[in-house]
Amino acid sequence: MKVLIVEDEVTQLKYMKRFVSSLGYEVLEADDGAKALQVLDRESGIDVLITDYRLKEMNGLLLLQQVKKRKLSCDVIIVTAYANTDDAVLAMKLGAYDYLTKPLNFDELELVLKKTEHTRELQSRVEQYEQSTAPAKKIIYKSSLFEKAMARARKASENDVTVLLSGESGTGKELVAEYIHEMSPRRSSPFVKVFCTAIPETLIESELFGYKKGSFTGADSDRKGKLEYADRSTILLDEISEIPLHIQSKLLRVLQEKEIQRVGEVTPRILDIKIIATTNKDLGQSVKEGLFREDLYYRLKVFPIELPPLRERPEDIGPLITYFLEFYNRKYGKNISLSEKEANQLKRHYWPGNVRELENLIINLIVSEERYLLKNPQNWNIINNEEGIKTLQEVECEHIKSVLEKCGGNLSKSAGLLGIHRNTLMKKAKELDIDLDFYRQNDKLL
Repeated sequence: MKVLIVEDEVTQLKYMKRFVSSLGYEVLEADDGAKALQVLDRESGIDVLITDYRLKEMNGLLLLQQVKKRKLSCDVIIVTAYANTDDAVLAMKLGAYDYLTKPLNFDELELVLKKTEHTRELQSRVEQYEQSTAPAKKIIYKSSLFEKAMARARKASENDVTVLLSGESGTGKELVAEYIHEMSPRRSSPFVKVFCTAIPETLIESELFGYKKGSFTGADSDRKGKLEYADRSTILLDEISEIPLHIQSKLLRVLQEKEIQRVGEVTPRILDIKIIATTNKDLGQSVKEGLFREDLYYRLKVFPIELPPLRERPEDIGPLITYFLEFYNRKYGKNISLSEKEANQLKRHYWPGNVRELENLIINLIVSEERYLLKNPQNWNIINNEEGIKTLQEVECEHIKSVLEKCGGNLSKSAGLLGIHRNTLMKKAKELDIDLDFYRQNDKLL
């Protein structure tokens, strides 16, 4: 359990920190309410906040209100030397877990912390039960092509090897990664996910490797990184091609030596970790372009698994439509179905956004109940089986152009609608000779 202590009296803070640490809890500290909020914003997984009532910048009740306003999950314990019934009642009304008085009785504090820990464990079990009884997402397929990929995934789960999952955006790489972990001997430990595209370049090193207190401005305490949290478990490095070159060298050491160094530390830490990396790029080409380390590429490519795009396994489209209709009808309390004609129409679509695009369409249909979404073949770039058949490249080009026009050349919005990464859209535009500036300029003229 992770505990944040907020106390502006140095000696009291020292004793409280020493005592709470002796109970086996990880302890963070702050000497005023504003700094406490910074710690809460920066640190994930804080379970309990113990705060003094009287603080310099922000008193304990105001800090409690901010915690509730931000919908943080930590339990708040108020401690004060100025005890009175009104303050206690107000603190409990505002959502405090408990209220303790000074001089602090450490036996009482221990009981409150143990009670908090027990309550959180019960809540966690209830959440796990609710998740286990809820309809879970499954990997749906019947094609032999996808079965080959799943056969390799099963072997990857049985053996402690590094896995490189590649394929276009929306093909199910994250879902297959979860499957590998859940089928492996490491499944009893939490599956740690890192979405590399979502982390600013300036923060990715500390996010992955953690840091030592005082190693840089704002490092007020020691912090574990995602890799360390995945010790004895599995970590997913999603879209690993986005990791900067200088971090790639540190990641190579993790794969080679099975050890990490927190930022600011000299002594390495040994880890027992299984790495699954995903990419929607050709990493071999990235190596040639100097964007990805060759030695890291080959360390990652110990056990590669290529997930085929949906257009190459059309026999999976029907079962996916059936599954998504059932799943999201149940979730949203609806009863939407497709006619045979509508289903066949979707089966003939090119699906540049793969399974994610199909899933998004079904969600849109069920929530909006607007069937016109299915009625205009031009919206779906249906490939005719009659004369005048178009090549896959032509269909892809037309679809991207139509989305760019709709979004006024906005790359991020267009990529989101297409179900692909912004960088992938730029690469596709270059391959298909699409002038992105043309769509931006046209939007300005309009």
